[in-house]
Amino acid sequence: MEGIGKINEVFGNQQYKRDISNIKKNRIAFGKDELELSSKGRSLAEINREASQIPTIRDERIKTIKAKIRSGNYQIEPDKIARDLVNKWFSGKE
Repeated sequence: MEGIGKINEVFGNQQYKRDISNIKKNRIAFGKDELELSSKGRSLAEINREASQIPTIRDERIKTIKAKIRSGNYQIEPDKIARDLVNKWFSGKE
């Protein structure tokens, strides 16, 4: 094994040099990497971009409820909560 190390020191690792040369050539030949999205992917990305800019209705509702809780004016309606839970359970909707 020591002899191979000496040979590589004197002559260099020719295969390694060829591999590096090929890599450099291939980079030049192929240019930059590219990513192309399908039309569905582009549509989905556009929808996500637009949706992220729309404030949700729930944000305003949450702010209202938080304000009521802080002021002590928030009233829990157990009958309404129970009715809504039962309706959601039997309708199969979440």
